[in-house]
Amino acid sequence: MINDIIILLRPKQWIKNLLVFAPAFFSGHIFDESALWRSAIGFVIFCVVASSVYCLNDAIDYKSDQQHHKKCRRPVAAQRISPPQAVALSVILMSISIGLPLLIFDGGEMAFVVGLYLAMNIGYCYGLKNIAIVDILIIAIGYILRLWVGGLAAHVLLSQWIVIITFMAALLLAMGKRRDDLLLNSDRKSLDGYSLQFVDISVGALSGVVILGYFLYAISVPVTRAASENFYLSGIIVAAIVLRYCQVVLVKKESGNPTELFYTDRFLQCALGLLVLAFLYFLYWWVWSKFGLLILMAL
Repeated sequence: MINDIIILLRPKQWIKNLLVFAPAFFSGHIFDESALWRSAIGFVIFCVVASSVYCLNDAIDYKSDQQHHKKCRRPVAAQRISPPQAVALSVILMSISIGLPLLIFDGGEMAFVVGLYLAMNIGYCYGLKNIAIVDILIIAIGYILRLWVGGLAAHVLLSQWIVIITFMAALLLAMGKRRDDLLLNSDRKSLDGYSLQFVDISVGALSGVVILGYFLYAISVPVTRAASENFYLSGIIVAAIVLRYCQVVLVKKESGNPTELFYTDRFLQCALGLLVLAFLYFLYWWVWSKFGLLILMAL
């Protein structure tokens, strides 16, 4: 039973919530003890609220999941956990996710953001996911709300660039997922509003926007002043990551689960590791100067 509950919570998906740390990281405050601690709490809150949505979604979709070649193994679809039990767990987690910000953080703005995420995703579970374009917009906005929580936790104002690039990158991931659904002839109703041609064009357009947007961010005056005039070189790695994802989506046709792709694709893992090192070099040069040798030895 415990193992089934853990599966129901989908802890592998929590990696998405690391985005909560992005505002503190890119503002240069990630090594500030207060900002780091508050961001960690924000991360936990988002893990709880995301898991509550997964529980609700599985309770609602268990009949259709039983017809899916992979989803049929989920605890509710496999009848190891009943739908009422999944809903009850979802309600408990929702209550915790709203209560924690009110108890730990001053004011209710973070609770409002969490509530907004819940409202959107409850609507998603109950039918909005069946409306083409609306479905992927909700997914992308969810990533922006993660940034918002991270900004509130670290007391950092979000820059326009981080919001734009994150939103476009999230749309790219969601569109890649829809392509996989089309290839598998999924019964998702929103697919009536998609076609392979439309998705392929969108993937190409969004990829270009993400790459160009990042380079524009990297050469913007605030960034060059805070980091280095050579910060734009990290865009080479970003381009490699985006192109690799496009290769997986359009050539290998294996984009069913972007999160699973992160855990299995060595190219993406290496590229993301290099990107983090580049950020450390340009944004936290003092860390690199003191611990650079240890970092390289750990790799």
